[in-house]
Amino acid sequence: MDCFVCGAALRPAFEKDFGGAYGLDVVHYERCPSCGLVVSRTHYELADDAWGALNERYHDAYLGTEVNHDDPRWMDRLAAQAELLPALAGAGVVPAERPWLDYGAGDGKLADMVSERGPLTLKFDRYLPRGTDGFVDDGELAEGGYDLVLTTSVFEHVRSREPLDEVHRLVSEQGAMGLHTLVRGEIPDDPSWFYLLPVHCTFLTNRAMELLVEQWGYASSLYAVDARMWCFSRADEAELAGVAARLPGEIVTDRGFCAYWP
Repeated sequence: MDCFVCGAALRPAFEKDFGGAYGLDVVHYERCPSCGLVVSRTHYELADDAWGALNERYHDAYLGTEVNHDDPRWMDRLAAQAELLPALAGAGVVPAERPWLDYGAGDGKLADMVSERGPLTLKFDRYLPRGTDGFVDDGELAEGGYDLVLTTSVFEHVRSREPLDEVHRLVSEQGAMGLHTLVRGEIPDDPSWFYLLPVHCTFLTNRAMELLVEQWGYASSLYAVDARMWCFSRADEAELAGVAARLPGEIVTDRGFCAYWP
């Protein structure tokens, strides 16, 4: 396989034996020697119905509840994100003339919390829809139709470049992207690493995200430490830095991708 960020040929990296959990045995991970992206070849080669069934079994354990044992601070993070996102609109970082969209919304908790405090935030989940109120389906998605497209805990689940590009294409011309996922300097060759969950198959490095942000054409980004969320903006970094004090918690800004985690 080739890296979907920079095009380099992936190389074998390490393995993890899941011991039959969720139908997984030994999973083979590969790494890009250029940008450091790591993917699971095993997950990428699963048939679509097997991949869908794996995700459904895993997520059914916690969606619709407030407890996720693999992510014990889940609800605290959602609360911090629900505080941050309307503040971005209030500070002028993100426009709110068009609706916002939570892409990969799951049961819609975050979108509902944001809508209660700020702009109407619609919900979309191609694989795990949990209701009808505020959800849109594939046919209703509007390219360039949303002033903020936010996505939380999704990029680690993708098996190709296309879903990432789809999120970007949905952002309006003056809009922004909000992202929560794990991004770090290097993905460890460690089968015991906490982030190697049964449904995680793509692991982004700072360099890989730097390239994606550049390819998508965002000029700058901010990282909200408490909310564990990036906002990619078409405004220059000086503009973001100028409003950082009006946003909740610790805010870091940079040109291009803001690489906060080493």
